[in-house]
Amino acid sequence: MTRFDVVTRGSLSPLDDMTIDHIAISGALSATHVRALDRKDSSGKARSDHFNVLVDFDWQAISA
Repeated sequence: MTRFDVVTRGSLSPLDDMTIDHIAISGALSATHVRALDRKDSSGKARSDHFNVLVDFDWQAISA
C-alpha cells in the first residue's frame, strides 16, 4: 500500500478552522503552502457552503 500524507489536516490559516475537504499526496509531490479560502468572495456572495482549500505543490522527479 502506498503511504499518503494528508496535507490539509488540522486547523488551516488564515481562517483557523478545520476543513471537511482534504488533499492527500505521495511520491514526488510535496506541499509548499496550504491555506483556507473564505467561502464568501469579496462582495459577500457565498462560493460554497463550506470554505475552500488551496495547496501549492512542488514536484521532484524520482530517479529509478
